[in-house]
Amino acid sequence: LITGGLPGYTVTYYPSNTDAANNTNVIINPSAYVNIVNPQTLGVMVTSPDGCRSYSIMDIRVIQLPVVTGNTIPTLEVCAGDQVDLTQNEILIRNNDPGLLFTYYPSLADLQNRTNAIVFPETYVATGNVYILVTNNQVDYLGNNCFIVVVQPIKVNALPLVGAPVVLKGCDANLDGFEFFDLNDANEAL
Repeated sequence: LITGGLPGYTVTYYPSNTDAANNTNVIINPSAYVNIVNPQTLGVMVTSPDGCRSYSIMDIRVIQLPVVTGNTIPTLEVCAGDQVDLTQNEILIRNNDPGLLFTYYPSLADLQNRTNAIVFPETYVATGNVYILVTNNQVDYLGNNCFIVVVQPIKVNALPLVGAPVVLKGCDANLDGFEFFDLNDANEAL
């Protein structure tokens, strides 16, 4: 971005504009630089293939990620095939921050690719854990919102196995179409 893609130009970074002008305290490894204040204005020196130099500045700042309350999000339990409200732990995750947005995904791969978002998280039929993309309103230099990923554990309980249908029969001794049945007689078969 600084050189406009022109070949042969070198870019050198300094902790301040003064350092750049004096060619002191060069940042040796710009791919692993840790800022010393927040925000910080760096000095930048661009050298052409002919040795000519131009100077500029660049601001860097650290944007806070959303802060989640607690280390563990409570597990949601649901019977297989039933709906669960995935939003019920949002108040815990939100940590009193009204600026957070929640997007739910059925897998980590879907979250990473931003595909298959769960459209109705209040009535989701879960088959396992869900991944929540929690974003705030802070934007980085690429225009992306800062985010964290929260795993919402979900325990899906198996349905009980049911035996073959049971038929209880009774004799209509008084011909009125009604008879007493002890439904508990079917429990063992079921």
